Amino acid sequence: MTQQQPWIVDNTHNYLIHHPDILISCTAVAESFFCVRKSVLQQMSKQVHEFSEPLVSGDVIHRTLQYCLENNDFSAATIEQCMKNVICTHHMDSLYVLDMDESTLFDHLSPYIGGIMTFGSRYVSQTPNADATITRDVGPTANHETKAVAIRGVLDIEEHVWSPAYGLKGMVDATIELMLAPSNKILTIPFELKTGKTNRLITHRAQTVLYTLLLGDRYGLDIKCGALYYTKVNAFYMVPQLRSEIQSLLIARNDLATALQQRSNALPPMARNIHKCQYCAVSNACFTYHIAIEQGDVDSSGLGQWFTDHVEHLDDNCLTFFQHWIRLIGMEEHDLESLRKDIWTVDADERESAGKCFKDMVLKPQFNKVRPGGYWYTFARARSDDEQRSLTESHITPGDPMVISSMEGDLHLGMGFVVDVDRTTITISLSAPLRPRPVRSQEFDIENCQVFVKWRKLQLDGQQSNNAITYRLDKDEAAGGFQVMKTNIVNLMTKTSGVEDLDVARANLRRLIVDLEPPLFTLGDAGVSTYLHRDSVMHCLNSDQKAAMAKVLACQDYALILGMPGTGKTTTVAEIISMLVQQGKSVLLTAYTHNALDNLLCKLMEKGIDFLRLGNPDKFILVGDQYQLPPIVKDPEAQRNGFGESLFMMLSAKHPEAVVYLKYQYRMNRDIMQVSSQLFYDRKLRCGNDTVANKRIQYAHFPTAMANIHASSHSCADPCWLRDILDPR
Repeated sequence: MTQQQPWIVDNTHNYLIHHPDILISCTAVAESFFCVRKSVLQQMSKQVHEFSEPLVSGDVIHRTLQYCLENNDFSAATIEQCMKNVICTHHMDSLYVLDMDESTLFDHLSPYIGGIMTFGSRYVSQTPNADATITRDVGPTANHETKAVAIRGVLDIEEHVWSPAYGLKGMVDATIELMLAPSNKILTIPFELKTGKTNRLITHRAQTVLYTLLLGDRYGLDIKCGALYYTKVNAFYMVPQLRSEIQSLLIARNDLATALQQRSNALPPMARNIHKCQYCAVSNACFTYHIAIEQGDVDSSGLGQWFTDHVEHLDDNCLTFFQHWIRLIGMEEHDLESLRKDIWTVDADERESAGKCFKDMVLKPQFNKVRPGGYWYTFARARSDDEQRSLTESHITPGDPMVISSMEGDLHLGMGFVVDVDRTTITISLSAPLRPRPVRSQEFDIENCQVFVKWRKLQLDGQQSNNAITYRLDKDEAAGGFQVMKTNIVNLMTKTSGVEDLDVARANLRRLIVDLEPPLFTLGDAGVSTYLHRDSVMHCLNSDQKAAMAKVLACQDYALILGMPGTGKTTTVAEIISMLVQQGKSVLLTAYTHNALDNLLCKLMEKGIDFLRLGNPDKFILVGDQYQLPPIVKDPEAQRNGFGESLFMMLSAKHPEAVVYLKYQYRMNRDIMQVSSQLFYDRKLRCGNDTVANKRIQYAHFPTAMANIHASSHSCADPCWLRDILDPR
């Protein structure tokens, strides 16, 4: 065995990355200096978007400045139009919650237009302006000899980078080329934009430093600094990459990775600081974990009455429920998270053989297009000899999440979902443009001129960037939505101080889901009976569907419609919604797939019903089929303990009186239906009418076709098995 040189990790050489395949966000690492527990909880759960005027305003300014940077246009007209577009495109839900209209928010933001124009005229140019100086009031500054800077170009906006080398991931606000004066060096560095106050400068500096590692890994550079800009005070900082700070940050990253690696749901200790904890965004999750998972109490929390106020409503049933489901989610999440690393640790040939990857793929530019809300890219085999292998033979199907990388090892050039896959091509929808590999310009010099091809500029000008890349397309099996599951359970347990209606709604949900109390129904409703006897309803609904309508319209909590295949679930729900709308009610409509939702909305449009994705949480309708394929569960213990059981199954088993069956189907004739009815549906399926029951396939040229088959056959058994199968008689 050949003797290798030793790897030295000390204060001056290299870094030790623990669990490198667990990618920790740079933001979480930076935040962990104040509370490691908070960072772990942020990684474990999906944070609910907060609605406040300062947060909304900050996001509008942030997106506007990014747009102006990307387009190199800081005119007042462009800034004004961009602000209006961002408000209408990204924040209509926020305005609804804040009870604010678009013009009011824009009026509030108008004073910032001048500041954005000033930033552009001062810092964005081909050579540094004299007034484009660096702020030096806090902390060490990179390039002490630098007097002024200029942002010469933008390589990317919101660059999403995965770096298994450092065990980090992050979304960089902008990747810029910065010229320094008087040296005239051009550096490629991360640019971090902040619209708030500078009171969290330490955290922001740490985040910027970590981004230098990410971009250094992606662009093949030793990036020594990053830029940090505050819009409110027009402060432009150059943040150096100091080795001592990098060491501290990577130690913090390793601590987070170790905490996340544990299957026990154990968390770092609480901060026990009332002044910090009462303003923490994850305090509800923190307290619930402490009392339910860690068996803590008011004394161990160190937060006194404030802790008690947030958890005193949780009884033993709630604590047991939380413990049970958080444990099962953790088991399944651990098993699936371990699969993501296969994208960068397992060879593409092996992944493709397992049906989880397509290797050696190229773009078909003529099929690529921009659509509302996304970008569609179509890929095909790079080599003609590979085209014989059909893409449909894999385990990749429409709707699957995909990660796009290059065959040369450039990880995560894009992430999206499969739109369509056929024998020779696959189309993937991305929310952002597909990034190419970083390509150095002809004038590139690693010391003095770190200039790359501006692929985004080419795209904006309607030109094609260099797409001579072969890609590997990997199914992202770790995208299981476990963060959302944990967040939902935490929210179910949360008591929101000062929001009485929300607390009442959550208490009612705990009564129904945690305590499994029976749902309530009203007695006969004359209005319902009258509606069901209208001619339009009488002719389009069968007895089961009418019973389902009556059940739903009488429910106070929930009703369960168990509809087997082809039994008219969509038609029934459309009629229910029509009735509810006529009663002046609002309806929250959800579905597992966009296709199912679109089918229902089409029926509502035919009825002339307007719809908006807002609803009433006081009443919900669950529509499903408990006989359908159960969720795929990887962890055997999680499966044994009920993780494969849906909420629909759990409620229908506990309260059969809340269930209405739709058993009359309109898709299969009697003979075909009897097979599936006996095998899967406990012989409950019925044909909706005689036409459906007796329906047969009619072949226009059946006798001629059979004669031709027999004429070319050397021998054929009598009777002919093919005729017996195909003959509709």
